[in-house]
Amino acid sequence: MLGMQWCSSSTDQKIKVAEKLISVENADGGWSQLSTMKSDAYATGQVLYALYESGMAKPENAVYQKGLNYLLKTQDEEGAWVVATRAYPIQPFFISNFPPYDENQFISATATNWATMALLNALPDKTK
Repeated sequence: MLGMQWCSSSTDQKIKVAEKLISVENADGGWSQLSTMKSDAYATGQVLYALYESGMAKPENAVYQKGLNYLLKTQDEEGAWVVATRAYPIQPFFISNFPPYDENQFISATATNWATMALLNALPDKTK
């Protein structure tokens, strides 16, 4: 979706992809990286952000609201979204003081970024 937006794809082309993305939303309101995986904040935040940026969904849409609810209920007590790593390490692990403070830091930091951007897009516009 983001690539299509950046390349100025037609609305008709974007609608087809948006419909596919929306159709794979999980029952819990989130999305997963693969159909064999559970929902996570990385995929959910990324999909919501892409749908918003491409103009294919607004925060008041039911699909967006379900995704936001998923993100809000899965945020941890320190404000991050923890996603288990799926990569083989290519560099030595070090503690960066980002929750969860273990080998899941890198993907969790990225998931937290996507989730935060999706949530920020849902805030009311205070500039008007």
